[in-house]
Amino acid sequence: MDSVAGSSPVWDMPPEVTEHTLAFCHPRDVAIFSKTCRGARDLIYRSPDQHLWRELLLAHFDDPRKAVAFRQSKDAISKYDWKDQLQRRIGAESVRFEMPTVSPEALDRACATFLTVLEESLPYAQDEESMNTLWLAKILHNVKFNDDPDMPQPLHRLLSYLSLSHRDFFRYNGRLYTDDEPAIGDPMRQELEPLRTTSRCFVYDLRSYTARSSYGPFIDSSTINWKHVHYNINVILTNLREFQRMWPGVRPPICTTGLQALRAYSAPGALETMNTRDWAGVEGNWRRFVCFMDYRDLFSFNFGSHRHLTMRGARDGSFFADPNFQEATRLVETEFQLIELSDDPDYDADLEFSFVGHPRGCRALHPDDPPPIHFTGISRGSHGNKHSVKGCVRMEAGGIRWRWVSVR
Repeated sequence: MDSVAGSSPVWDMPPEVTEHTLAFCHPRDVAIFSKTCRGARDLIYRSPDQHLWRELLLAHFDDPRKAVAFRQSKDAISKYDWKDQLQRRIGAESVRFEMPTVSPEALDRACATFLTVLEESLPYAQDEESMNTLWLAKILHNVKFNDDPDMPQPLHRLLSYLSLSHRDFFRYNGRLYTDDEPAIGDPMRQELEPLRTTSRCFVYDLRSYTARSSYGPFIDSSTINWKHVHYNINVILTNLREFQRMWPGVRPPICTTGLQALRAYSAPGALETMNTRDWAGVEGNWRRFVCFMDYRDLFSFNFGSHRHLTMRGARDGSFFADPNFQEATRLVETEFQLIELSDDPDYDADLEFSFVGHPRGCRALHPDDPPPIHFTGISRGSHGNKHSVKGCVRMEAGGIRWRWVSVR
């Protein structure tokens, strides 16, 4: 092998020129080239730097150094493993051909890679597409994910993102619905009903809300329960589909930009606030859609009653098939304004602003984190009821955490 390598014209060139040439190839072709001889393998896999791997990644993906995720850690990019990231992404491409026989370990690894690609996408800018989201759209288009309640947290997180960006990018044993499909007699409604039932059984199970989970979609105080988030989204989206003509002009539209909507600052008006103290785009008008059960139904579902079929106990999915069961869906519009708090933690305004879950003298938890955002506002229900609200947004455990309460 060494004699073959030594006689090849390729090795008459400086290794920098060979690397530069390989940078124009697809990573799979580079891997094939590495198998031609020992010299080729050493050049690609035993190089003292990662120049070739960096150039290969940048030829097919966004530059992670420009991603918002790296703004919170000044030395993260110096430790970035270009080789490992590229190999993970090329390996994850095979998932679309292996579903549903892919192993749980491989699926978990692929989902973690997809999430990293999303987080490292370029911030949104007009007339500038993201290679990361284009790659994900190609990989995930028409992929069928089984609606297994025991699926790993990374997959629940990925499906949560996808369901809020473009519902045709993933499937549950078939294509998800769109708003222009008929609401009555639609076979997709029967196909999605088991998914809604599974999701309802989880989100209306009182055991899902404990002090440890802060009575919300969390595993503990610093870890999001993406299964809970995913099932919340399933319930709300499937319920909204039954109200095709309600709230004209304010219902969430089918996202026409697909995965581009998952890029940082892609929300309406976010580009105008990205360089201000409102780094999370809090100020402005928000529309919330909430779903809930009558408290008597909630009690019956969790503890059993005459409404259950014979020999069926509490928290059985057949509860939701009862024709008498009704679930409320409401539109709540809110308007938030930012407020300034004193640098003095003993200042009266800080004391008045404190509430459960928000300590007095709230500050950033890490020196590289942006300062917390405090806000007040008004919440208006669909029946005209109005409440004042106050809250805070800050970075916690690597993510953005919102806390807000109604005060009257």
